[in-house]
Amino acid sequence: MINRHYKLRPNEEAFQQYYRDFRHVFYKYTYQLILEAEVAKDIVSDAFSKCWERTEKYNTQPKMNAFMYTACRNSAYNFVKYGSGYRHKNEIPMEDLESLVRDQELKDQALKDLIIKEHIEEVRRAMKHLSPQEQSVIDMFYFQDMKIYEIADALSLNDPQVRVVKHNALVKLKKLCKCDLVFALAGLLLLI
Repeated sequence: MINRHYKLRPNEEAFQQYYRDFRHVFYKYTYQLILEAEVAKDIVSDAFSKCWERTEKYNTQPKMNAFMYTACRNSAYNFVKYGSGYRHKNEIPMEDLESLVRDQELKDQALKDLIIKEHIEEVRRAMKHLSPQEQSVIDMFYFQDMKIYEIADALSLNDPQVRVVKHNALVKLKKLCKCDLVFALAGLLLLI
């Protein structure tokens, strides 16, 4: 993901820069949901139009990203549900609704996984500001799923020293990360 956290103002230049930086990200996300290139382009274009109308409300990159992911996802679901032509919900057979619910649950999980991966990338970038020992402990504990005693053996430390190094590293990461560190690390443990 692009590492720009700039404040968006309702001016055309800032919005154009945001569009240039993120259009491919939202296109790829939308395309993965519906697997139709032209429709995905239309959905992303419509979402950006809606974004432009709301730049005063969603005036930072994280807020704008959240809005765009939601708008693209909802439009993609509507396309999957109703196809290119709109059908009223009452016209959809029950089997199709059950299938759509299952599909939506899978796609919601994919969105959660995508968000978790973005948070993990942010944690990885923040880890570069830690000492080598702190980096090793965090990497071994969260990314390699090692136990405290295994880390202690690998780094020639005792268990309490590893816990202290881990605690100090987490305090630093919490200050460095804009994302929810607990969410990111908990998500990482779920992905392992």
